Amino acid sequence: METENFAPLDLENEYYKTLRASRIAATVVLLLTGGWAGMQCAGVPQFIEIFENMVTGGLRELPSLTRLVSAHYMEALGLVCVAALGAVFYIWLAARSLSRVILVTVVGVVLCLLVGFIVQMAMERPLQTIITNFNG
Repeated sequence: METENFAPLDLENEYYKTLRASRIAATVVLLLTGGWAGMQCAGVPQFIEIFENMVTGGLRELPSLTRLVSAHYMEALGLVCVAALGAVFYIWLAARSLSRVILVTVVGVVLCLLVGFIVQMAMERPLQTIITNFNG
């Protein structure tokens, strides 16, 4: 019976391959979630125009969250950019362990998703009211 000789596993090399692969995956996830949240923020001016034309009383009659987001959507966009790009730069330039890459990725993704969902909710809620009132 013939036995095969296997090369010893180089754990350090495998760890760095895994770290590099996790950095690539984290970059993709952060850029996708940051891009989605950024698109939510970028659509706010169009929503404001719709609300000014469709809501009697203009922006004063909108819910508090909608007025807050419409007044500060550029700050929300800046927060998303800083969170996503800051996490990507940290992952590639300073993170030396796999656990740090995962932690920074999770924090960046959660922050981007939170901002994106808040902006989306703030802009869609008045539209639902407009549609309900329009249908009678």
